Amino acid sequence: MYRNWWLWPLPKLGFDTVLRLRNGLSYAIGAGTMDLSIVNEASILNPYLGGNRIMLAPDMVVMDVGANIGDFTLQALARCPRGRVIAVEPVTEHVEALKRNIELNGFSNIEVLQLVLGDGEG
Repeated sequence: MYRNWWLWPLPKLGFDTVLRLRNGLSYAIGAGTMDLSIVNEASILNPYLGGNRIMLAPDMVVMDVGANIGDFTLQALARCPRGRVIAVEPVTEHVEALKRNIELNGFSNIEVLQLVLGDGEG
């Protein structure tokens, strides 16, 4: 799954690292975070795009609400090179990680919105 698999234990040992998946996507994994588990779930189990649950066209506009560090966002960006992704995430630390992951992968067809969606104002 990881091209640089030998770096996989570093976050568990207290070191930040960048893991590169075999599909070409890269993720910054912070030490002491759930980042590694999140990327493993999104990449190995692939609950969103695996098994043809959701089909994304290359020119589609996708909204990722609760984007976290970009686990699904990056997959959508890779599948929609002529489209665009709108990533919504309220947590500042996640937004910073999301932006770093977008930069690591060189994507530009994305808008990151730091806000909360709900059924009322406040």
